[in-house]
Amino acid sequence: MEPIIAWPEGKWRSAEYLLERFPKDFFMLIDPFCGALSIPLAVHNHFDNDIAYRISDNNKDLIRAHQTLMQDTDELLSELSAMILEWSYYDTKEKKKFYFARRAEYNRRLSGPIRSAALFFFLCRTCFNGLWRKNRNDEMNTPIGDMSRISSLVINLDNMKDIAKFLNHNNVSYMHSDFRLSLARVIERATLGYEEQFVFLDPPRYELGSDRFRWEDRVELENLMQIMHEAGVKWMLIDRDDDVTVNLYATWNINFITKSKSSELMVTNYEVFCE
Repeated sequence: MEPIIAWPEGKWRSAEYLLERFPKDFFMLIDPFCGALSIPLAVHNHFDNDIAYRISDNNKDLIRAHQTLMQDTDELLSELSAMILEWSYYDTKEKKKFYFARRAEYNRRLSGPIRSAALFFFLCRTCFNGLWRKNRNDEMNTPIGDMSRISSLVINLDNMKDIAKFLNHNNVSYMHSDFRLSLARVIERATLGYEEQFVFLDPPRYELGSDRFRWEDRVELENLMQIMHEAGVKWMLIDRDDDVTVNLYATWNINFITKSKSSELMVTNYEVFCE
């Protein structure tokens, strides 16, 4: 399985590198910023299927679309297939009109859950860089993507069916939730003696002036990391590499993930060993 869509800060390409640095003794993965499910799917692909998953995100559009996939798999795939088929009939000019018409339809919020989910997945796969973005009026406003990349749109429906089965498994909990509530549950389980949890944290990147994930949120997250550490819970956090962020996590183990044009921090409360 692989993610259906791209998502900001997605970790699919770096998943193998990260998994090699996960602890080896966990039986429950908690991902409160799950996005497009990169890490849960990678863990499921590579580790013991007995692992339990507690997966959540604070983006309602994202969660609703995947929950519709879980509940109405065949109907959603039929609706999405028809949309992609119609797209395939058009030339470049008509494709652009079709994209903006579907975006406007989604933003009107008048469609039922199946149609809305199909629109969500279609727009994610055809918008610029595959990145879902909304304005202050709660409207999706990402422009159309590069036509050379999206003109022949193909979505692996079998992969979507497999993801629906994964999310419906009885050892998987998938829900809309704020990270504070998700991590409060982690701490509660730890106080009850559940010591085999591992928390993967990949929060939205802090941007000055943005309310997407404020600096206050990041400080509160770091406080919860401290509480989880004291409760015996292992965790890994990925964040941007800058002086302010490094100072925030200065008491923890910090490693640097080098990319072609930038780097990220890999912060853990355990020593990272990789063969």
